[in-house]
Amino acid sequence: MLNNQIFEFLQHTFADSRGIIFNYFDGPEADLSALDIGIRTHLKNSEQLYDLIRPILRSLKFGEITIVKDPLLMTSITFRSDPDNNSFYSIGPFRSLPYEENDYAKIQINNNFTLTASEDFKYLLKDVPCNIMRIEALAIAKNILYFLHQITDPTVHDYNLEQINSGNFPIIPLEDINARAKIAEEMYSHEEKLLKYITEGNEEKAFSEAKFFRDSDMDHRITNRLLSHRSLLFSTNTLFRKAAQITGIHPIYLDEISQSFAQKLALCTTHQQLNNTYDEMLVDYCALCRTHATRQYSPNMCKIINYISLNLSEEISLNSIAEAVNFSPSYISRKFKEEVGKSLSTYITEQRMILAKSLLEKTGLSIKEISLYIGIPDWNYFTKLFKKAFGITPTEYKKTL
Repeated sequence: MLNNQIFEFLQHTFADSRGIIFNYFDGPEADLSALDIGIRTHLKNSEQLYDLIRPILRSLKFGEITIVKDPLLMTSITFRSDPDNNSFYSIGPFRSLPYEENDYAKIQINNNFTLTASEDFKYLLKDVPCNIMRIEALAIAKNILYFLHQITDPTVHDYNLEQINSGNFPIIPLEDINARAKIAEEMYSHEEKLLKYITEGNEEKAFSEAKFFRDSDMDHRITNRLLSHRSLLFSTNTLFRKAAQITGIHPIYLDEISQSFAQKLALCTTHQQLNNTYDEMLVDYCALCRTHATRQYSPNMCKIINYISLNLSEEISLNSIAEAVNFSPSYISRKFKEEVGKSLSTYITEQRMILAKSLLEKTGLSIKEISLYIGIPDWNYFTKLFKKAFGITPTEYKKTL
């Protein structure tokens, strides 16, 4: 049997690295709610439901492994921890894929849930770890048996309880389920506001909504597991990208920012690093929407603006734009002033200064290198333009960073 220190180390390692739940039980007659992360405790006569699996647990033989798929379509792996008593370990519950509508329907039929009860039960099933393969959990069990008792080829038994009708055990009208529904409603309301502020480029209000989630701990999807935290932020990155896409930002910028944050999230090893990256996402997506949104413009103007954005490193002129987008120079000049409210040359200079400021913040490029990168070979002239735009020279701004 593992000592407490090693057991806790493995338990936390499995949870943080893969979201795998690892538990120890004194025996089949112990409280079994951890076997399904307490999901059945929300049902009337829950002990009768746990009694369905107790005969299997009583029949566990030392040195063997038992895999159980239960009526809630979750899988657990159990095996005796000691040859001299009935204590055992469990790995799970888990699923290889998230629940889908046909799974919920099957659970409703197999467990005689009402339609309302089935909808409520979906909240509980969302907490079941997914994307964990059976072979992966089985390998962990085999490795533990080998580490503890040098058992190299344990017998594996499979039990499928999926078709067992567990009787009519309706969901208890617990206050926490109703409260959870209200929490979900409030959470999605604030999430909608957050996405709206991002599309507007309103960094201050976006951070205010993000602060709401942190301070109130409203988002039940965030757990203390590093894997869950990172997975949520991967989804958030996608959500922010889709929100920014609505503003008409060119796909090349959306792909660039999304890929950048996906790589950053993959390298995070602590919750603090993940939180810092989330803050960066808020700042950068707001900035992107402020500087590259085009939904307020006509389709022809979007072509012109996108061409400018993608070619700031090159020499841009009215004629080069006209040739690229196949519009006449006079049309471009007139329409640009009409829709954007400023001259073409003023807009190009503004975009170059915004890009230069971003490069100063995020790269180690020198002033001369940045000047060349944004299409201004004369770095002294670039310095004058930057100071006119921001009231400070590039060198002075770099020192403030």
